[in-house]
Amino acid sequence: MAFIFLSFIFIYHKYIERQVEIIIMPFIFKVPPPVPVQVAFSGTGSIQTFNVPAGINTINVKMWGAGGGSGTWDATSRGGGGGFASGNLAVTPLTTLDIYVGIGGGYSTTGGLGGWPNGGKGGDGSFSNGGGGGGFSAVFASGDFTTPFIVAGGGGGGGTNDAWPGGGLQNWYSPGTFHGQLGSQVAGGSGGTTDGVNQIIAGSSGSFLAGGNGAVIGSGHGGGGGGGGYYGGGGGSAGDNSGFGAQGGGGSSYIGHVNLSTGQTFYNTDSANLWKAANESDPDFLGGTTGARGGALGNPGQGGRVVISYFT
Repeated sequence: MAFIFLSFIFIYHKYIERQVEIIIMPFIFKVPPPVPVQVAFSGTGSIQTFNVPAGINTINVKMWGAGGGSGTWDATSRGGGGGFASGNLAVTPLTTLDIYVGIGGGYSTTGGLGGWPNGGKGGDGSFSNGGGGGGFSAVFASGDFTTPFIVAGGGGGGGTNDAWPGGGLQNWYSPGTFHGQLGSQVAGGSGGTTDGVNQIIAGSSGSFLAGGNGAVIGSGHGGGGGGGGYYGGGGGSAGDNSGFGAQGGGGSSYIGHVNLSTGQTFYNTDSANLWKAANESDPDFLGGTTGARGGALGNPGQGGRVVISYFT
């Protein structure tokens, strides 16, 4: 806390001794700490921009990826929650940054569409359909979609079970092989496999910045789409009517760029509530449509959020 010291001079005249004493009395005034300028972005389904002000060389970035959409089977078909990433980003004054804010994965009786950008599509099935994977959130240099500064992964789409959340730096959890696997820092999550009996159609694998699609089946349960991310999660496999449609994997986050310092990323570790977003205790986390949670039965996933702060 900064302080300002001011002194007031009082002159006291002592009549008896015929002399003047000067007494200096200090007063302390507290100066409030500087308040950062904050700019928040919610999902619009298109690229948004942030113009770096003159004199600003560092900004703080917080972001949540979007949640995955619900499958159509039952209440255990929720989408996975979006991941969280943050850090201080070195920037050049008067340049422009491209801001991507994830849209939640879709819910549909014909398979949920993947959330923007690049969530995987949920697979169709005659018994149930998979939810779409959530889109990632990210910051890029203007016009550059190849080298992100920071990414928060999106959650996977639900199958006949709750989907996996996004946001890890690596494949931090390996679900059964029928499920879409999580993205890592070097590769997309593998698609759910087939055993030729119940899980008879494999999902597609995730890739750089894109989630894999859930498998489609004519008679059975479709798989959930993978969440978008630095590397996207894999799509779930499709099962026949005695099996199940597997959920999609979450996309990975990214905090490895040389311009980013004090980077952090979190994913939801609550295995009983995989639909929750990562780092919900953060003061900039919002509920509602930008809550980054996976969709409940009959609902799409919630959108992500990007918050930029700086000191003038």
